[in-house]
This record gives sequence, structure tokens and C-alpha cells, in this order.
Amino acid sequence: MCMLKLHSHSQVEDMKEALKDLSEQISATADFKKPLIAKMQGLHIMTDDPSNVGVVFTTDRSHAIQNRMNNVADKMFELLKARNLVSQQNLVSQRLLSSDGAHAEVKLHATLMNTKYSWQNRGPDGHRILGAPRETFDASVLMERYGRVDFGEVPLKEMHLSCLDEMADDGYYRSLLSIPLYESR
Repeated sequence: MCMLKLHSHSQVEDMKEALKDLSEQISATADFKKPLIAKMQGLHIMTDDPSNVGVVFTTDRSHAIQNRMNNVADKMFELLKARNLVSQQNLVSQRLLSSDGAHAEVKLHATLMNTKYSWQNRGPDGHRILGAPRETFDASVLMERYGRVDFGEVPLKEMHLSCLDEMADDGYYRSLLSIPLYESR
């Protein structure tokens, strides 16, 4: 839902407590009784120009899932601001709020391609070169041929607090805590 820089163990513990509070709030809603399923369809890009692309993603564009996730995000952002773990300005700079800043507008998506991780932007030691210009590519043919592909349904079972500088055994970021997004039966 958002990126945070937690600089101390105390902040990490505060974040875990905030997520536990969020879990209590979510479980008290009528939506918690309903599965949360994303229908991932189509290819999308972060720019208006398919000939100059750095990220390709898929998403569920239904209003129902967007509204449900934005309601969760609104609750979470209020809890994080109350604990001074995120500021209104930080949420604005991450483009997670409506243009008036009144409510969440998260962009639920699954990244399929991201040139940020291209080997072109790596030094001889394999680490990213800071300040290197972002590599882009022409995705016009990709979008034309596969732009309507259906990736199927993905259950959104839980939300994780992930440590982005550590990988787990499954190849994903190490999870510090997870909370359910709906009641599993």
C-alpha cells in the first residue's frame, strides 16, 4: 500500500502495533466476511507513451476492489499518521492520496516488467548504479499483441509488512508481520 522508512527497531514495533490495530478494524467490517479477489487483466504502462516505457503492470480496474482497498488504506494511513510513522506530505509524494489529499487512492497492481532492475543499470559488482538514467524500451508491439491478456483471479488474502533489504527463502521480501484482509473459511 505504501513505502515506509523505519529507522529503528522501535519504529518497526510501532508499525507492527499499527497493523494489529488495523487488523482489528478490518475484521469488524462487513467486507471482512467477503473474499477479496482481484481479476488481473490487461497490460498497462505508467506513461502515456508506449515507445518509452520503464514499467509494465497488470491490475484489476473494477471500482468495487478499488473502493475496498482504498477504505483499508484510509484506515491504515490514519493509524500511521497518528503514530508519526508517515506524514501527509509523504503520502502525497508517493501519490497515494486523491488530488485534494482527503482520501486514499492506491494503485493496486502487479508489476510484470521493471527496467529499474535491468542489468544495464548495474556496475561490475552487480549493484545498481545510483543516479544512472532509467532504461526504457518500446512496448508498442507488446501492448498491441498482449494488451488484453487475462492473468486470472488472484485472492488477496493478507497484507504484509516487508523488509525490502532482506529476501525470504521463497524469493519474496522477508515478511515481518501479516494481517488478513478477509476471513478465510
